[in-house]
Amino acid sequence: MTVQGAQQLKLPAGVVGGMGITVTIQWPTAGVTLTGTTGITGTKRNLSTGVKTALNGTMTATTAAAFTWKFGSNDVLTAGDYEVQFTASFVLGNIVSAPSPWKVYAAIVV
Repeated sequence: MTVQGAQQLKLPAGVVGGMGITVTIQWPTAGVTLTGTTGITGTKRNLSTGVKTALNGTMTATTAAAFTWKFGSNDVLTAGDYEVQFTASFVLGNIVSAPSPWKVYAAIVV
């Protein structure tokens, strides 16, 4: 496993229950290409509790330097402040993003 760069990803916030929303994320590290990835996965850590959970949304490389993340039910289950880290897998190994801040807001329900 190779950790690539200390530059954090810019992650748009989520909203509780907002599964199915797709966001595009730029992989900011120069020289890193997502071309040829066999898959992208992610893990989130709740900054209040320290609990880590796997993201269950769909992540797909769309260009050499970007991927989409379609939020899954687990991804936007609970409001809070998180740290998220993505892993891009390749035949010869993995590239891991720097941990990046992410917020999930509570939904306003009438």
